[in-house]
Amino acid sequence: MDHICLCLYALYFWGCSVYAVLAPFYPAKAEAKGMSKQSIGYLFSLYALVAFMFSPVSGKVMNKIGRRNVLMIGGVLESIGMFIFAFVIDLEGNAFIVFSVIARILMGAGGSALLVTCFAVISNQYPNDMEEKIGLMETLGGVGLMSGPALGGLLYEFTGYKFVFIFYTVLFLALTTYTFKILPEDRPDKEKSESSIKYTEIFSIGKIVLTLIVVIFGMAGPGFLEPVLETNLENSLGLSTLWVGIFFALPTLGYTVAMKLLTMIPKEVDRRHVLFAGLFIEGLSFILLGPFSFFGSPNIILKAISLTTLGFGSAWAYIPSLPLLIETASERMPGIDKEILSNTLSTLMGTTHYLGETLGPIVGGVSVHHFGDQDGYALFGVLILTYFLIYGIINKQFQALINRDCLVHEDQRNIIAMDSQTPSNSNKYDVIEFAESAQHN
Repeated sequence: MDHICLCLYALYFWGCSVYAVLAPFYPAKAEAKGMSKQSIGYLFSLYALVAFMFSPVSGKVMNKIGRRNVLMIGGVLESIGMFIFAFVIDLEGNAFIVFSVIARILMGAGGSALLVTCFAVISNQYPNDMEEKIGLMETLGGVGLMSGPALGGLLYEFTGYKFVFIFYTVLFLALTTYTFKILPEDRPDKEKSESSIKYTEIFSIGKIVLTLIVVIFGMAGPGFLEPVLETNLENSLGLSTLWVGIFFALPTLGYTVAMKLLTMIPKEVDRRHVLFAGLFIEGLSFILLGPFSFFGSPNIILKAISLTTLGFGSAWAYIPSLPLLIETASERMPGIDKEILSNTLSTLMGTTHYLGETLGPIVGGVSVHHFGDQDGYALFGVLILTYFLIYGIINKQFQALINRDCLVHEDQRNIIAMDSQTPSNSNKYDVIEFAESAQHN
């Protein structure tokens, strides 16, 4: 793997991790400065909201000034935002809130430019390995998103508040500068346009809309935790900042396991089944993470298990989405150029990704503010499971599972019956292969 690819992966990983690096310690500081949980949730969502708004802008600017320059601008903006965050702790009252908002806006704008550039460079530099490399980059981004709070908690525990952001500032400037130097010169392509595909055409395909909503829930789940999990763990379980950071890392563990298992699932398996399972696991995890207050006090072991499975469900609800979107659109729009179709759907996927990250902290802050910690978590789980049912009914997932289950049992009975009449192992294997092919049909 060459240096360009390694640098892009590093930027993507750290760019995603910085989104929630302040989650284990900033909410308590902000509450001490007079901010409510709801306001903290809005502040956390601001990063993704700004990135959601600036992603299309970054793409247009890239066509005019080139990928390298957009990359550098993004790195500088993100670094300035983090540097401001390092010193807002010294401010009080409205000044603390205003500069926190400014810092978050700069980080969101810079982050969107960095992430869009990473995708653009890979699609142009590695056209033959684009799907594989983008898949790995998305995996690293997901791990970075999940591990950001854990890294922040560890750095805060051993080095203090300011060092966390100074460390990220220096790291981003160094990575961005080095990547800028090794990237080949690119001539902005002002003539190429993706206007041949109208978003109204894409949104007219029901399966694509259903999949994009799954993406929103997949990204909103981890985001829900950012403004509320720290205080919940400290108040209900009495955990230290170090242990809070460790608990924030548990979804990363689940995410990693989910990725490993996902690679073992054959490509022939309909990815809707994976999304379906991911929604169920994520929704159930939130219900157990509360749980509802009438079930009693929260349990530390149950919380640890629920956070781990939450990361697992989130991965399965997100990672298979882009291949499924491209596959679905290719079937419904066969005459469209594959590259243009992939670029358009990647942009749409990224926009939906940021929308989920925007909604997650807002819903988390509002839910916990109005319903309390336990019921707030559990009600969000109920919302996810409600969409799980809607998705399953519209896509006929339940019917597919029942039919597949019946077919498996029928094939097994046939194999047993025919095996008793089969004299050789070779014939037995032929029967099994025939039964397996019947399942696919």
